[in-house]
Amino acid sequence: MSFGTDTAPSVSFVMATERASSRMHAKEHRRILAWVVGSSYGLGLALAKILRREGVDLVMFSSNPTALFLAYKDVCAQEGVGNVDMAVLDLNNHKEIQHVVSEKLSDGGTPDEVYIMPGISEPGPFLTTGPESLRRMMDLNFFGQVETVRAILPTMIKSGRGRILTCASLLGCFTMPGFAGYSASKHALVSFSRSMRAELRGSGVQMSCLCPPAMSTPGFEKEIAISTPALIQVQEGLKVLEPTSVGEFTIRKLRKGKFLIVPGFDSQLVLLLARHFPIILDLIVSRRTRSVSFF
Repeated sequence: MSFGTDTAPSVSFVMATERASSRMHAKEHRRILAWVVGSSYGLGLALAKILRREGVDLVMFSSNPTALFLAYKDVCAQEGVGNVDMAVLDLNNHKEIQHVVSEKLSDGGTPDEVYIMPGISEPGPFLTTGPESLRRMMDLNFFGQVETVRAILPTMIKSGRGRILTCASLLGCFTMPGFAGYSASKHALVSFSRSMRAELRGSGVQMSCLCPPAMSTPGFEKEIAISTPALIQVQEGLKVLEPTSVGEFTIRKLRKGKFLIVPGFDSQLVLLLARHFPIILDLIVSRRTRSVSFF
């Protein structure tokens, strides 16, 4: 079959069709670019390894250069096809956050997913917890994450896509004795994330907040090491989760558009009580801690 002069497709039409097809093919196969802030240890490192095995392009951030390099080598050793980059970033230095984020945006483009993991816990009775300790927790757990969102958000809004995950705690949904400062910082982050979720509606950018229970991480081990007998008693019997299983659950729920991500059945039960039956939860906490004295 041959085409007449009126029906034959022009060369320009064929070329335009091929270019459009190439663009669609490239878009379909474009790898996800993920940033993991706080990826040297614990959950951040577990997330980086999972994402590496998924084949995404990855940028790892940490405030500790030595730990970051070791984690970078560990992640690169995982089987995966994506590119892996790293950058030193201290969330306690707000000017540095803006500078490093801007630099990485220029180098590698706008991320599709941003996981903001850093946090610190310094538990103890309120009257023996100095203002410096309270400020350290608020600066990192709240302001450090907030300023990271501030630095990355305008570019993500401009691109019209992306997911941001802040990392609070199950103690951002309720509280226990001995965690007044830590719980306050995490409650603040949950409230901030919820407000931003509403502000970003229609922008194409999704805000989610992770509220995990205790996990077997170096941070948790350090917390236990400095805890008083009273604090250890408060935490007795609490289920401790593995970072890898938490990471897999988190990524799955984030990509489904979930706002509050709470890993573990026990934790989800606590959240249910905190939302709908707070008096019952208060009674449970009081009963668990009634023999504990902080004075």
